[in-house]
Amino acid sequence: MRIEQLTAEVEELRRLQRAQYETARQQPSSVDAAARDAIIHRAQRPAPLNEVQARVAIDKTLAAAGWEIQGRDQVAPTAKLGVAVREFTSLPSAPAMSCVPKARS
Repeated sequence: MRIEQLTAEVEELRRLQRAQYETARQQPSSVDAAARDAIIHRAQRPAPLNEVQARVAIDKTLAAAGWEIQGRDQVAPTAKLGVAVREFTSLPSAPAMSCVPKARS
């Protein structure tokens, strides 16, 4: 007898849960305006740069700051006060390098 009661209670709870779910599913949920604006802002921002685009942007920034941008086949560390070398291959344990000689007196 106890098993039948528990089974009936479980079925009633399932029926109530389904009814609550259907009611909630049919009503649109409200979204906070700030959260909605943040979602829209993220969706509208440009896609991340690929490697070539990033290199072009970095080269422009360095050149605007007065750096000399050089390819690895034309390295001349003393060409200018600041020198950046594209695609510089360093030792695995060494960080990437930029050449900044001491200011000439």
